Amino acid sequence: MKYNFFLSSLICCFLLACNEGPDTSLAEEPPGPKISIDLTISQCDVSEDPTCEFRSPAINALIEIYASERDQEDRDILIDNFSGIDGKARFNDLEPGVYYITVFFQDLEEMLIINANPTAEVSFEEVIFPI
Repeated sequence: MKYNFFLSSLICCFLLACNEGPDTSLAEEPPGPKISIDLTISQCDVSEDPTCEFRSPAINALIEIYASERDQEDRDILIDNFSGIDGKARFNDLEPGVYYITVFFQDLEEMLIINANPTAEVSFEEVIFPI
């Protein structure tokens, strides 16, 4: 009887010692840094100011952001927004990477590519529409 108790205790200790703890191999990595893109959309009258030294905000310009050049061609929009009264628009919580952007203002269209660098946290870009 003592032998059975000793053997049972020994087996339990062995099983407990073999327990590796919780499986952490499936643990998710913490999310990487997010970035923001700030756009300033301006207009200038090139007939009066050919160098566009004096600009005014382009209010209600439509900004469309695409994840790839193909998405831009297909108009598969990732996120969009309008510029405010100050001509600015901000896009937050984006993954670092390359973004393809189309800006529409009145009957004009401007396309640009932004490499949103994770070390910068915020990418600042300006688009000027000559009117």
